[in-house]
Amino acid sequence: LEQARPNVFTASIGNLLPGEETLIEIQYVEPLLADEGAVRWSIPTLVAPRYISPSVTDADAAAVSPPTGDAAYGLDLEVVFDLGTEVEVASPSHAIVISESGARTTVRLQQKEVALDRDVVVTACAREVDRPTTPIASSVCHRRRKDGVAQGHGTVAIMLVPDLGATKDAGAVAKPRHFVFLVDRSGSMGGTAMPEARTAMKLCLRQLREGDRFNVLAFDTQIEAFASEMVPYGPATLAKVDAWISQIDARGGTEILAPMMEAARLAPDGVIVLMTDGEVANESEIVDSFMAARGTASVYSFGIGSNVSDALLRELADRTDGAVQLIHPGQRIDEKVTAQFARATAARITDVTIKTRGISLGEMAPEKRVLVDGEPIAIFATYEESGRGALEIRGTKDGQRFYLEVAIDLEDEHERPVIEKLWAQARIRELENAAVGGRRAETMKERVIKLAQQHAVSSKHTSFVVVEKRAGERRMNAQPESRVVPVAAPA
Repeated sequence: LEQARPNVFTASIGNLLPGEETLIEIQYVEPLLADEGAVRWSIPTLVAPRYISPSVTDADAAAVSPPTGDAAYGLDLEVVFDLGTEVEVASPSHAIVISESGARTTVRLQQKEVALDRDVVVTACAREVDRPTTPIASSVCHRRRKDGVAQGHGTVAIMLVPDLGATKDAGAVAKPRHFVFLVDRSGSMGGTAMPEARTAMKLCLRQLREGDRFNVLAFDTQIEAFASEMVPYGPATLAKVDAWISQIDARGGTEILAPMMEAARLAPDGVIVLMTDGEVANESEIVDSFMAARGTASVYSFGIGSNVSDALLRELADRTDGAVQLIHPGQRIDEKVTAQFARATAARITDVTIKTRGISLGEMAPEKRVLVDGEPIAIFATYEESGRGALEIRGTKDGQRFYLEVAIDLEDEHERPVIEKLWAQARIRELENAAVGGRRAETMKERVIKLAQQHAVSSKHTSFVVVEKRAGERRMNAQPESRVVPVAAPA
């Protein structure tokens, strides 16, 4: 099992005997954070065809663009929500059947087997909305002990929802903001995706204030700009840009790099709003080039469609302290646009530093540079000694010093092995994205490989390999025939 991208994997299963059935079981873990009061869980069911830019090698292109054909296999699914409270469950992607037993909710697909042609999306929110609010911070630990002796280091997950209160000088005149909107008009945005992108774009523009400056770039293999430079927002420009957006339609290939560089030129310290399905193969080239060209610009993306490739969007958000909103066909766009703009304009803490008091933490991941009001974050760290203490979070808010203290209890013993996996996963991703070269790059690669091996977590430098030893009649000497299993065409 090899990782071609953080969200693309290939399983190569060799030497299957004629007529014999082989069962492959894969486990994966991921943190789920609440978004606007709901948990969103998605199962990507295929790797949709990618746009292959000239900079991508043939081998790399093959790894992220499998052949499309008659996929004679489907998906059966059962999901159990056991969150300690009754939940309302919905799916914008598939018809589902729901059964409840106390606080446990079981979800199955209405069809016995569905085609693997779109992401499965399930959302869950608490049924009782008047329940006490979630605490601003909490922590959970994992540490094994045997016969009173600690088995290696412990791992802690710290969940934090920053409550930054009102911004300063509520009565002051707001400074003009700079926005560049990028709309993917490539062929993969055909069908329902393009009308949804146009609708989302028009709703985005209505979140601007008079005096803000903006521009809109529609792109495929070419860039078509609403204006040659940034223009002031107002009733007259809104009417013109609405008409301009209405004529955008899907065509061509997905060249995201050039429009991202143009956005960095137009608004190096502004807000970049990107609307795309993300189906490209040169993600690293796009991110690295944009990071080198921008000032402090943040990227807020809308992943639009039923098969969004979110690796590029999430990396842009992580590296620029932005955010990602995924819009599946049939979901309400207005709520998602409003929520995304609330994030982009919310109070935030910059220049964040985190220190401990009374406890000692080892490697921490991810290293947070910015905290955004109301945006939940999860931080993972290791520890050697149990005890009670605090995280001291310092930074800058509206030019003023900011301080927040979070109480932490590092438990002596508690079995939550998934926390250790999540820490290793977050640390590996951070090391993989580090912009270093030479000896430091080689040292980081060695650290990634060691973490991946220790914790059985995937990385771009490691693969999972299983070998079955055969004897007697189950040994074969015939030449095997290689078959590439096709994926379904996207919905």
